[in-house]
Parts: sequence; structure tokens; C-alpha cells
Amino acid sequence: MNERIKELIKQVGTDSSGKWIGVENVEKFAELIVGECLNICEDMGDNGKDGHYCADKIAKTFRS
Repeated sequence: MNERIKELIKQVGTDSSGKWIGVENVEKFAELIVGECLNICEDMGDNGKDGHYCADKIAKTFRS
């Protein structure tokens, strides 16, 4: 699994067995992923890059 995804999972939190409890954890994980993607696109845009660069950066961040 991708290291950045592992870091985001840790931010969500788990029960003592390492599993998520409830839909709230899944929603929180989705919010973290979307937030990370938005930050990547904003940073790329601030550097004068277009959407293709943003998509490439997101793919590199979340794919193994």
C-alpha cells in the first residue's frame, strides 16, 4: 500500500484490532483524500502548472 495512504489511515484512527469503526471513519478518510488532492492542485496552480500536471502529481502521490 502507498505510504501516503497509510499515513492518512493513521489520521483516521482504528479500533484495537486495527479496523475502522463505523461509516464516520470512511467519511473522514475520503475527506482527507479529497483535501490532499485539492492541496496538490492548488500548489501546482500556484506554480503555473495546468490540470495535466495536477493529475500526474495526484497519481504519483496515491498510486503504489
